Amino acid sequence: MPVVTSPRACGSLSAKPGDELLVGDTPAETARQVLRLFEENGLAGRLRAAGLDYVRRDHDWTVIGRCLTGIYDDAREAWSRLLPDRALR
Repeated sequence: MPVVTSPRACGSLSAKPGDELLVGDTPAETARQVLRLFEENGLAGRLRAAGLDYVRRDHDWTVIGRCLTGIYDDAREAWSRLLPDRALR
């Protein structure tokens, strides 16, 4: 499903406007973006495919889990250096 959203709603996402989703600043601009999905041949399909790739690349639980594991490992290592007698195992 292609996404049309506001700048505020996608502000913390790394998705690329125009490539992985469409953005409308005002209600009128949002409506224009939705109409583009019907008027521009292939746009909805390209956005859907790119949006799905974005979600799989940036929000897959396997990827997130590896990132969190790295953060936890770094924190445990830093704790061990600061307080070696109270090292976490």
